[in-house]
Amino acid sequence: MNTTNRNNAIGFLLYIFAAVFIGVMAAEIDAAEPRLRGMWIEPAAISMVAKDASRQTLERCTRESVQAMQSVGVRTLILAYAEYGGTFFYPSAIEFFDRDIQRVVKGADCPFDVYGTILEEADRLDMQVFLGLGRGGDTPLLWEFDKPDWIERNKKAIELGKQVASDLETKFGRHSSFAGWYLTHEMNDLTRASAYYDPLAEFCHSLGPRKPVLVAPSGTPIITNESLAKSKIDIFAYQDAVGAGYVPYANTYDPEKRIAMLDKVYAQYALWHAGTGKRIWSDLEIWEMDGKQGYSGAYPAAFDRVRRQIAIEVPHVEMLTGYAWHGYLQPPNASAEKPIQKARELFEAYRRFANQ
Repeated sequence: MNTTNRNNAIGFLLYIFAAVFIGVMAAEIDAAEPRLRGMWIEPAAISMVAKDASRQTLERCTRESVQAMQSVGVRTLILAYAEYGGTFFYPSAIEFFDRDIQRVVKGADCPFDVYGTILEEADRLDMQVFLGLGRGGDTPLLWEFDKPDWIERNKKAIELGKQVASDLETKFGRHSSFAGWYLTHEMNDLTRASAYYDPLAEFCHSLGPRKPVLVAPSGTPIITNESLAKSKIDIFAYQDAVGAGYVPYANTYDPEKRIAMLDKVYAQYALWHAGTGKRIWSDLEIWEMDGKQGYSGAYPAAFDRVRRQIAIEVPHVEMLTGYAWHGYLQPPNASAEKPIQKARELFEAYRRFANQ
């Protein structure tokens, strides 16, 4: 065989090997249903959409929203944080100094038990709930590794996270719907973030070995197959970052720019996961913002855009989750919420799609 023919034969064999290898990797992922089977809940947003701040209204608003999620096929709820911005969303004896707002935060000051109410409703409706721990008053923790005080900050964050997790297990462990944990801190560099994630994930596993631990990487995650395999995290729900039109390290506020990247981005995520045993979900943003207020002023997206996100992401992940419910999806019979027209339009369009 001459050199040209030998090179052609080698090239053909490499092509066949690559095709088989990619096919095997793709086969490892059970493609998701083309529906939002999971939904993120921002506890602070409940009081923002409720008609008033009374406990009665907040409870009705919370229970009605869980029922509405279940009505469109959502089975998994992810509560984003147990505390945030100086407020606890379940009653607790925990107190800590919040760096973000520079004051002591007390769990005893909880205005309304969002966690307990959602778990009760989810028990009744046979749903599963992931409980977020919160950011512990140090929101930029996993973005400031090079700060001289980072090691000490990380140590404090882990200890507070363990305290909150233990408290949640004690208070809510009896609930049949309590299915897992969400580590609220977002990351882009998994290897460095593992100094926080791994000890906390191991602690959560010690509280309940059958409860998986979930994280939601940013729009430009720095991850490898090796770093995933070593991680103690069980589920990675990748933010699709469409809402602000995110391109690497910049918000364009043009969702189409991010949508144009999605297929390639999620195909890469799926390749990272091959052979690691780690589950891969999508964190699909159902909102957008125009940039006139910077990274703020979000409003519900049009369903035609959300439909395209679903179609692009579904082949690459095991489950689609929508971020987030309150303020962006609203059924017409939401008696305890202030009417949000665009949220009602998105809900109605999505309901028609989900019930096809």
